[in-house]
Amino acid sequence: MTHLHQPLYVGSRAVQQLMRLVSVASIWEVAIKHRLGKLAVLPVLDPHVIETAQLPLVHHDPFDRMLIAQARVEGLMAVSIGRVVIGVE
Repeated sequence: MTHLHQPLYVGSRAVQQLMRLVSVASIWEVAIKHRLGKLAVLPVLDPHVIETAQLPLVHHDPFDRMLIAQARVEGLMAVSIGRVVIGVE
């Protein structure tokens, strides 16, 4: 049994499964924070979609491409704890 003060170690397969799960509570939290003015939600707009066609084919994941395109169009910095995006300014 793991106690709260002890680190929990899980295998890479378990981590992969956890990374695919999103609780509806997370989406609910975003909606509440947006409503309270504590969080801005960036919609997907036509210029964002058009910008995805200008990106190099480093990433084929459409969600990664959209996040990068939105950052470029809006003059924002894309930050990720995941893979390093190479070749995208």
